[in-house]
Amino acid sequence: MQEAILQQYGDSLPEVSPLELEAILKAFPRTKVLLNHTETQLEYYSTIPVHNIHPKDSRRELFYKAIKDLAAPFFEREVIEEGIRQLRQDFTVSSTEHLNSLSEFFSLNSAFGQAIYREGKQQNALITFACATVKNDNILESRSLFVNMEKVRMLSKKYQEHMVLAAPQMDNSLFIKNLQQSLQKENISADSSQLIQTWCNNFISECKHCTQLWENIVIFNKLFWNSLLQRNKLILAENYIMLPQEILVRNALLAMLEAREENWLYSMLLDEEQLRLLEELFDGIRTCWERGTYKGTFLFWGNKNGQPVSLMLNQNRFISEDGSINIPVSREDLQFALLQEKIIPAGNLCFLYLYFYLGLRMFGGILQIQYLPEMKERFLAKNIFGLPASELEIVKNTDAELYLNLEQRLISRGGLTRLTEQIPEHYFELYKDYTIDYEIRGCLGYLGELLST
Repeated sequence: MQEAILQQYGDSLPEVSPLELEAILKAFPRTKVLLNHTETQLEYYSTIPVHNIHPKDSRRELFYKAIKDLAAPFFEREVIEEGIRQLRQDFTVSSTEHLNSLSEFFSLNSAFGQAIYREGKQQNALITFACATVKNDNILESRSLFVNMEKVRMLSKKYQEHMVLAAPQMDNSLFIKNLQQSLQKENISADSSQLIQTWCNNFISECKHCTQLWENIVIFNKLFWNSLLQRNKLILAENYIMLPQEILVRNALLAMLEAREENWLYSMLLDEEQLRLLEELFDGIRTCWERGTYKGTFLFWGNKNGQPVSLMLNQNRFISEDGSINIPVSREDLQFALLQEKIIPAGNLCFLYLYFYLGLRMFGGILQIQYLPEMKERFLAKNIFGLPASELEIVKNTDAELYLNLEQRLISRGGLTRLTEQIPEHYFELYKDYTIDYEIRGCLGYLGELLST
């Protein structure tokens, strides 16, 4: 099947020598497990069971309120309520995507993967808690819209080093100018260009209350997914709910700090000895930190004029290398710094809250399935916080190795042109038929590049 697809549609796999493969699998050992999965994407995603393990206390209720409050400006109440009901039955989301638009093939491809998972369980929402502390021009994915592979910037290049969650709302006139240039450059027909521009004008009108770029992207994805389904008569989950995980976790932590909740995560955040134990526990893991250096960041990113700054623990303070950000470890100081957005939860703190504390199961990309299982193994083996068996069971029974594919496929190509061109029906069937090992082989070139940098 794979060879036929290769010949017919020109999909290609990176060339990796046996020595390069050996080095990649040594550095990213869990890749080898997925290379042994020869089932199709349909078989892989549709046979994953729901995740409905619940803590005995009500810790998730605070989290559900944080979701409702953050989602309220962007989604209808019924959509939010349906999403919460879905989470109560299946506590599973995707954290694969950076917070960028579905016109970019990485994100659209993973949306279709999540759709296969949801389809088999008759669930009506794709729920994604996306990383939003990446820079707007992150090397892997750009916070832009796309016409085919042509980038349509929504903001001036002066913001390209900003975190997406710290960037201002899109510049409407600049966006329209760039859109028109991209449509012309890609030789899009006059009729199709008019349809795309009309759709984008409606998108702009839906964003009239936005103040930040991430809000524009959340609204774009909601509208684009609905239009994509209607245009192609795809019977998939109707709603695409993307929220920035760092803001969601920040809001939940603020509520936790305000309520002075008695739990291990709250205690850890305010206790230097426990923070030191954590610093040692996750030292050297990708997405965490390296002690004694400013590689990675410890629990929070500093926000310096919109750009992410590494913080480390020093003398019971979260301190940047140049000392410009200096936050004492205390309830009041953390509350103030979070409210003022001087600090923002890093990915490692988001995982501590979402995965380890709540037991949220999260689909991840090729890197998440490397580092999250390693964090889990160390967390369970050391039990540095002296947690009871009931707490450890939540972590033990929450899968950390669910993979969601990001490779470019026929169904995810085209960007904004998908608003005017129907996806051939067999493209989705082809997408379902790709095998997991084939998709993983598509990631090997990227992993090889990481080794060489």
